[in-house]
Amino acid sequence: MSSPELANPGDASDVGTCRAHLEALAEALHLSPALRAEIYQLNGSQRSILHARNLAANGLSEQIGCERVEGDGWWFTWSWGDTIGPASDPVGVAKVIGHMLRLKVPDVQLR
Repeated sequence: MSSPELANPGDASDVGTCRAHLEALAEALHLSPALRAEIYQLNGSQRSILHARNLAANGLSEQIGCERVEGDGWWFTWSWGDTIGPASDPVGVAKVIGHMLRLKVPDVQLR
């Protein structure tokens, strides 16, 4: 994937929407007992990020963001800014993250 054309920083509703998407992704990542996901608020900002890590190999971890892409909705992003997948598909994105962290994430549906 490539770097998205990000929308202008949003208002408080964007902050809440981003956090809700990250919470859904954390739930999907927790389907694998080998993954841990925690959401943090960035220092000096209202923005949140998700820290995903492989419990069997603490060195394998990644920071995940969620950004509103102009004309294309919400997308999860890698720490370097490239898109991972749409926020409407947290299970699919969890599989991509699990693959990057060298794990198999179960094929399930969220409620």
